[in-house]
Amino acid sequence: MTISRSGCRLLSVATLVALACAQPLQAQDADLAAEIERVVNEYHDAGQFNGSVLVAKNGAVVYEAGIGYAVFEWEIANAPDTKHRIGSVTKHFTSALILQLVEEGKIRLDAPITEYMPEYPKPQGELVTIHHLLNHTSGIPSYTDLPGFIQNESRNPYEPDSLVAVVSGMELEFEPGTQWSYNNSGYFILGAIIERVTDQTFDEVLDERLLAPLGLEDTGYDHEPEIRERGAFGYRQTLDGYVNAPYLDTSVPYAAGMMYSTVRDLYAWDQLLYTDAPFREAETKQMWYEPGMRDYAYGWIVHEVEVASGGPTVRVIEHGGGIFGWSTGFRRFPDDRSTIILIDNTSGDVAPLQADLTRVLHGLEPEGPSIGIGAVVADRIEAEGVEAGIAEYRRIKAEEPDGYDFSEQQLNRLGYMYLGRGDAKTAVVIFELNVEMFPDAFNTYDSLGEGYMEDGRTQLAIQNYERSLELNPGNQNAHVMLAKMGAEATEADVLELSAEILDRYVGRYELQPGFVLEISREGDRMFTQATGQPKAEIFAQSETRFYLKVVQAQIEFHVRGGVAESLTLFQGGQEVPAPRIE
Repeated sequence: MTISRSGCRLLSVATLVALACAQPLQAQDADLAAEIERVVNEYHDAGQFNGSVLVAKNGAVVYEAGIGYAVFEWEIANAPDTKHRIGSVTKHFTSALILQLVEEGKIRLDAPITEYMPEYPKPQGELVTIHHLLNHTSGIPSYTDLPGFIQNESRNPYEPDSLVAVVSGMELEFEPGTQWSYNNSGYFILGAIIERVTDQTFDEVLDERLLAPLGLEDTGYDHEPEIRERGAFGYRQTLDGYVNAPYLDTSVPYAAGMMYSTVRDLYAWDQLLYTDAPFREAETKQMWYEPGMRDYAYGWIVHEVEVASGGPTVRVIEHGGGIFGWSTGFRRFPDDRSTIILIDNTSGDVAPLQADLTRVLHGLEPEGPSIGIGAVVADRIEAEGVEAGIAEYRRIKAEEPDGYDFSEQQLNRLGYMYLGRGDAKTAVVIFELNVEMFPDAFNTYDSLGEGYMEDGRTQLAIQNYERSLELNPGNQNAHVMLAKMGAEATEADVLELSAEILDRYVGRYELQPGFVLEISREGDRMFTQATGQPKAEIFAQSETRFYLKVVQAQIEFHVRGGVAESLTLFQGGQEVPAPRIE
C-alpha cells in the first residue's frame, strides 16, 4: 500500500529556518518523482522494502510515501510521519550534544574518560579521550561484538554505569588514535558522560537541547513499553509471514542507537543542518563533519561515493542504522542539498534501494531488485511439497536464471525458516541442495549439520560440521556445536606465508560503491577492515585464501602479474567480488 505525499507540516524552530514545503512540482521533478515511485514500488513488490521513504532534490521534497504496513496485525499503513526506530542514526544526535557541551566549556575533546568518570579503570580511562570515542578510534571493545552478548543480554535492562562496567576493564584492542574500529561502546560511554556533566538523563538532555528547540516533535528516545501515536512495530519475515522482531531492552542501545524518528523529521533535521543549527559557532559544525580514519567524522561518514560502478562520484554525508526489526539509510548530498531517507520496519536491507535511488537522482538507470529464488521455492513447497520445490529450483536455474538471485543465502535462509517452524526434514532437503550447489562453501555444511542435528541424525551432523571446519577453520559455531554433541574438533594449523606473498594482497578493494574492504599487514599478521566495521585479523588457509575467526567469512585473492587485482568475500552465503582500487 502506498500513501501519496501530502502537504508540508510547518515546524517551529529556533533558527527560523524555512523548510521546503510541498509545492507544485515542475515537470522535470514530476518525472523524477514518478521514477522514484516506480523503483520504490518495484522493491516493495519484490518483498525487499516495507517502510517510509523521502527523497529531496535541490532542497525540496520530490517524493515521500509510506510503503506497506507499520502494524501488520491491524493493517495500519506506513506513512511519511510514521515513527520508526532509527538505530545508529542516533549517533550524530549524541555527537551534537557532546559538541554543544564542548562549546560551553563543560567537556574537552582532548580530555580522558577519567576526567568525567573517575572510577573508569586505568590505564584505559586515562588513554582514551572524548575525541577517540566520537570517531571510533578508542580501541575499547564494542559490547555488541562480545561473544554471546546480543543473544544472552539484549533483553536485560542496564543502567548506563553498569553497562559501561562491562567493557571498562577490558584490554584495549589497539592504542587509542592509531586505528579505527566501529564501536557502540564509545557512544554508550558518551551518553553516560553527558549524564554526568549535565546531571540529567540522556533523553532529557536530548529533548531540551536539540529536539524541542529545533521543533523535531516526532523524534525522541524510545522508552518501551510506551505506545507511540503513529508508531510502527518492527518485524522479521518467516514462512508464515511477518512476525514481531525479538525483544530488545531499550537501555541496551542507549545513546548508540535507541532513538526513533520519521522520514519527515529526519528531513527537517537535514535542512536545519544547512543553517547555523545546532551549534553556536561555525567552527564547531566544521569539526563535526571533519572526516578522520575511514572517512568517519563525529557521528557521520563523509566521503565520495560512486553513483554507479565506474561512474561519477558525488560527495556524501551519511549514516545508517540497524536495530531489531528496523533498517535505516540516511544519505545527504550537500553539494546540491539532495537527500535520500529510507526506514524499513521488516529487518530489510535498505542499501540496494538506496543505491538505486542515488542512481535515479543523478540521471542514471536503476538496476532494480533481483527475484529471490528462495521465495519462489517456498511458494512451490507450500503448495506441492518439498520435492516439487526442489524441482522448480532446478528448472528455473537451467531454463531461465536471468533476473533471479541464486546466491547461497537464498536456500540457507529458507532452510532456517523451516527449522524455525520445527520441520527439520524439509530443512535438511533444502540444505542438501545448497551443499550440492555450493560444495566449496563452509556455511552450507554448517547449516546442513544443524539440520541433521535437529532431525536426530547426530553422526551426519558431526560429519558436516567437520567438513565445514575443513573449509573454514575460523568457523567458531562449528566448534561450539561439535562440543555440544560430544565431538572434539581438531584445531587447524595456520599457514605461514612470506612477507613477499602477503604484500601482494595489501590494498583497498571496493565491495560496492562507497563500501571498501582494506587489507593491511602488520609484521607477519594480516588484517581486514570494511567501511564502518571493526578491524579483524585474517588467517591463511592457502596461499590465496584466508579466513576470519571473529565472523564466519573467508577471503579469496585473485592474483595476476604478481599482485592481487581483486578479491572475493564469502560471507553469509554470498560471494561478493571486489576489484582492487588502490
